Amino acid sequence: MRILVTGGAGFKGCLVTETLLDRGHAVTVLDTMEYGEGPAIALQRRGADIVRGSVTDAALTAAQVRRHDAVIHLAGVVGFPLCDLDPARAEEVNVGGTRNVAAAIGPGQPFVYASTGSVYGRVDGICDEEHPPAPLTRYGRTKLAGERIARASGAAALRFATVVG
Repeated sequence: MRILVTGGAGFKGCLVTETLLDRGHAVTVLDTMEYGEGPAIALQRRGADIVRGSVTDAALTAAQVRRHDAVIHLAGVVGFPLCDLDPARAEEVNVGGTRNVAAAIGPGQPFVYASTGSVYGRVDGICDEEHPPAPLTRYGRTKLAGERIARASGAAALRFATVVG
């Protein structure tokens, strides 16, 4: 299967890309490489195709989505500090970039969207998928907006909890 991983050179993206390569899939990583090219170089050596670019580029994103059988959309401005540092960029990437990916998804094309547990806001007790979203941060709000766009295009949305290295 040919799989596009947006944000594939990021923390989670590298692990997802490596796993897909290990399972014999042809993987393309679409990433800005703003945190360095080291991870992308390592993935390329393992057989991944690397495309330097952003999901905010609608034409590039559409061209890449159409070349693949499935899309795992991990690209985003992650965490409330980065989103608050540049609110316009958070909106552009987390909402607009997701809109670009979703617009290019074809009928029946598998689409996975990386959301966040931050869409829930403050939760006392146990939280599950039935808990109503009530984000408290710009990060949570932009990811929830992206999630709604992605799900309207048939995506499965994964609400990750905090990941630490």
